[in-house]
Amino acid sequence: MNIKALLWISLMLISPVAMASGWQIGGGVALVNFDDDLEDVDSGIGGVFSAAYQHNRHFAFDFAVGGSVHEEDRANEDAVYSFVLAGGKLTLGEGDTRPYIAFGISFNYIDFDEFQEIDGDGTYFAIGADFLIRDSHSVNISFRSNQWDGEDDESDYDVDSEYLLAAYNFRF
Repeated sequence: MNIKALLWISLMLISPVAMASGWQIGGGVALVNFDDDLEDVDSGIGGVFSAAYQHNRHFAFDFAVGGSVHEEDRANEDAVYSFVLAGGKLTLGEGDTRPYIAFGISFNYIDFDEFQEIDGDGTYFAIGADFLIRDSHSVNISFRSNQWDGEDDESDYDVDSEYLLAAYNFRF
């Protein structure tokens, strides 16, 4: 990483909170897909609730909880997936359209009709954009890739859960 990039990131993280926009809360709908060891689980639709604290114009602390319902092909079971995400959000632009990248840690749980439970933690990466409607309202469209290691009583799993998210946010 070059010196210019390190300096920019350092200044962004230590800039005064007086430049902050404050809190943001939102909710939306996610289309969730699994790859790797859970590829037999069909795509599902779920909900996401998020909260963020905008530290300055370019960096926010980002939190999300969500879940989705799926069907598993092999045993024709229903599966309920839930997750918690915590990390950072780096906004790359200003104006009415604000592209961003987000990154952090994830905690995941999937329950197959009370027959099998898999839980684990990992990391996520997201790209997306906030589209401002008014000063305190925005629509968010993003894609998240969540890589996590899960386990149940018998096996270990490498899981990639991917989300396409559409959400409405309110800033205060």
